[in-house]
Amino acid sequence: MKNPLVSILIPAYRLRWLDLTIASALAQTATDFEIIVSDDSASDDVAKLLLKWNDPRIIYLRNPNRGLIGTNRDHLISNAKGKYLKFLFDDDVLLPNSVEILLELLESSHCGMAFHSRYVIDADGRVGSAPSYLTTGEQRELTKQDFFVNMIGNCSNLIGEPSNIMMRADTLRSIKFPYTIQERRMGFLSDVALYANFMTQGHGIIGTAQFGSAFRIHGDQTSGQNFSGFSAGVFEWELFRRWSAQAGYLSVQEFTRGNARQMQMYHQYSKHHPELLDFIKINNHPPIKDFMSQDFLDLLNVSYSKIAMRTELRRQQRMAAKP
Repeated sequence: MKNPLVSILIPAYRLRWLDLTIASALAQTATDFEIIVSDDSASDDVAKLLLKWNDPRIIYLRNPNRGLIGTNRDHLISNAKGKYLKFLFDDDVLLPNSVEILLELLESSHCGMAFHSRYVIDADGRVGSAPSYLTTGEQRELTKQDFFVNMIGNCSNLIGEPSNIMMRADTLRSIKFPYTIQERRMGFLSDVALYANFMTQGHGIIGTAQFGSAFRIHGDQTSGQNFSGFSAGVFEWELFRRWSAQAGYLSVQEFTRGNARQMQMYHQYSKHHPELLDFIKINNHPPIKDFMSQDFLDLLNVSYSKIAMRTELRRQQRMAAKP
């Protein structure tokens, strides 16, 4: 049997929007795809929902390492048969031409990754904003200036979330640790680590201003402020900035310009995530040479440990609350 051109990969564990997510994948104008849903939930609700979809392109799997960070994503990648990989989170939505847009970008270029613009919607699907790094009608490959100075230097994900991109499968699999920086697994910004690895290893990222997806912001998302690992989404920007400066992708001046934005985020979220106060303290004397200092690396390790303890405490509290 011929392998599909595209694998649409849905890491799933909640039901609220999953029907709409699957429907948006099935409605693509480019039709040579498989949809793999990998279930990370504790119940059989996702499996029951999938029974209603009588389409041979839909494949249901259960994550064998449920609840462990990154394992559902990796399970999907290992089971994908497509030449191209397209993630779609279970609360996001694809516009009908998403796959077609991204295929055209990848098949007309040497790049290993492509992205389009996306809408930001709320829990009820209302559009709140429409951020786009590229101007109307623009289509081009990102430069290192785009990525490191404008994105990393300013603590801003200009490419968008995983539902917004498509990758060549062989390119992704050629990267030994695609979601890490210096073999350090990210606790939050794994998508930024992925983009950084594509850029530094010369695989190329091409984008278009065309809109092809909708990223949903809501109270139940794992990337929200109530997520036990949310603080990593703040201090990992400093890790990226320091790593980029140490490697020469950011000059000292470019690194320094990002300090104000970094401090703003630390102060904004430190009330609910007190480990961020330690990053404020270490930045009383900003680095000008040894960006990846041992003091900073030690602080990273301590902060990840605090997140792990908080996550385990919340897990125990949820278990104790069950009847």
